[in-house]
Amino acid sequence: MSAKTKIVVLHMKELIYTGIFAVLGILFVVLLVMMFLPDKEDSPGSDAPTGTESPDGSTDVTDGTKLKQLILDTCFIESIISLPVGTFFNTPKKTFILTIHKRTDDEKTISQPYLVFTYLCSTIGETMDNYRFDIEENDLKDAISLYTLYKGNKKHSLVTDAVNANSRAKLISINTFSKDANWDINLFWTDEEKESLGIKKKDNIMSIDEFNTFIGELINDIKDYQEAITCLK
Repeated sequence: MSAKTKIVVLHMKELIYTGIFAVLGILFVVLLVMMFLPDKEDSPGSDAPTGTESPDGSTDVTDGTKLKQLILDTCFIESIISLPVGTFFNTPKKTFILTIHKRTDDEKTISQPYLVFTYLCSTIGETMDNYRFDIEENDLKDAISLYTLYKGNKKHSLVTDAVNANSRAKLISINTFSKDANWDINLFWTDEEKESLGIKKKDNIMSIDEFNTFIGELINDIKDYQEAITCLK
């Protein structure tokens, strides 16, 4: 009788454990569904700005024409922020943050009434290698702060002056962003401006005489190294 009782208790424990795990599994599934459902304020009918990371292919003049036309027809372009290469691990391509505002019914027939905020980032607050160490330099944080200021006061002269005073920021007309245009905002900065920001290295252009002198010095250095190697033999 005692042995039968132990068997029953063992089976009851298995049933209890199975029930607990089943309930936890159901709760886990419900939690996942709640996490990935869109918020009410970000639903298709909302006018809240939406941000997305875009690889450079979708902003290129040769790609994404239909996508760009869809954005222009259904949204206002709030901002485009250029991120440095390596921002996303194992993604050796330049990426952009595109912020859009879905047109309301009243906005569907009008042109975008304000300029597009653009910003070039060289740093993101961490090293862009395998280690991802934190660093003090963070252009992305500065870009977000300046864009937040502009977003709430797009037509205030003090705000637009603050944006224009930042060498990494520019306010660009919406007419520049047609479906056939290149949306790469790096094109809005000159080479000189990019050099001053450290985004582009300055071209070292030598004259014929300077190049001849450089080659002569290089040949002399090679001969010195050859003599040094010969002495070591």
